[in-house]
Amino acid sequence: MYLRIFVYILALWTPSSFALDIYIGGSETPALTLENGISSDSMPNSSITTHTPWTETTVFEGFSLSDLLTEFSVKNADIIAIGLNGYTAVIPSDDIARFNPLVAGKRDGKTMKVRDLGPYWIIYPFSEMEGTEAARAERRMVWQLKSLRIKSDGDVQP
Repeated sequence: MYLRIFVYILALWTPSSFALDIYIGGSETPALTLENGISSDSMPNSSITTHTPWTETTVFEGFSLSDLLTEFSVKNADIIAIGLNGYTAVIPSDDIARFNPLVAGKRDGKTMKVRDLGPYWIIYPFSEMEGTEAARAERRMVWQLKSLRIKSDGDVQP
């Protein structure tokens, strides 16, 4: 446990690169790796202007989860998001269709760093939500994202 805390603190202060690995189904090899808040050239850039429970109204830029699914020719899949600290959330396909969450790599035009909850952060249009809908979205807004796993039918949740 102490080693995990030390590694987490070290990650906050270390200026080295951080990657976001994207996996399809049960594969152990990433289908795509992104570094330092940079989006894939193959996916369109998207933005959401919203506040979050942790920020004032901010412009977040990156790529949408629906564009990610399109990139890999996947329809109606849940996505498992895992942060550097091991926090895990499942983003249901219904959320992707209804809210089109973003994998943000920039905040107000600046590449996010680990100490700023980056380099990648799942962002929902939180300003447009209320009540239980907002509470569910808050639990799914994984920051310091290290991996995404696009689930296919029959996959086991981590």
